[in-house]
Amino acid sequence: YGGLGRYEEAIDLIESALEVLTTESDLDNEDNISKIVECYNSLIVLYADMGNPKEGIALGSDTFEYIGRLGEEKNRDGSMAITYNNLAYASQKLLDVASAITFFEKTLELYDKIYEGYPDHIQYASIYNNLGMTYLLMSDGKKAIEYLDKALVIFEKAYESTSPLVAKIYGNIGQAYLLLGDTQKAFLNTKTCLDMYRELYGEDGGNADVSIAYGNMGLILNTMGQ
Repeated sequence: YGGLGRYEEAIDLIESALEVLTTESDLDNEDNISKIVECYNSLIVLYADMGNPKEGIALGSDTFEYIGRLGEEKNRDGSMAITYNNLAYASQKLLDVASAITFFEKTLELYDKIYEGYPDHIQYASIYNNLGMTYLLMSDGKKAIEYLDKALVIFEKAYESTSPLVAKIYGNIGQAYLLLGDTQKAFLNTKTCLDMYRELYGEDGGNADVSIAYGNMGLILNTMGQ
């Protein structure tokens, strides 16, 4: 239901499941605890998506309480990483960028344990991209580029052919350079983004990301006086 935009129905269903799990299930059973944690994490995201991120963030303490009951460390670490990432997402929706950065950084710390020896794991790229976009919201172009570049390296290794994710990051990097006043690099990165989108979707595009990229290119060219 959440994917269809029917957030209240989705929340009602999950809260009903949560009530049954917390009152009628065996709370010494690891699988039941994991299901409770999954419910809380779904609620955090749903509340954020329906425009009530504060409600989602408030569920963080209950989520961590149940995570603490998980027996295996790898299960605790994985669940904490998901929760911190979701809290960062909700904080972004709230425009609380400082909290979002803190939560994303906590997620990265856990990834260092979970994916030890695999610094190019695709999960890192998603967090690097999210951090880059958060710093872009803070108008910190240098920090944004630092993290977006890290995301780009991993995504380009992961995807042999042109990918919408790679294209989007090039577009984001272009916006960061525009913020710094480097219109030449802004132009080159945004052009790379557009070229990839044309290859993926054709010249006409018909995709929201393509429209945004064209709008960004127009802004850059206007800034360059062309």
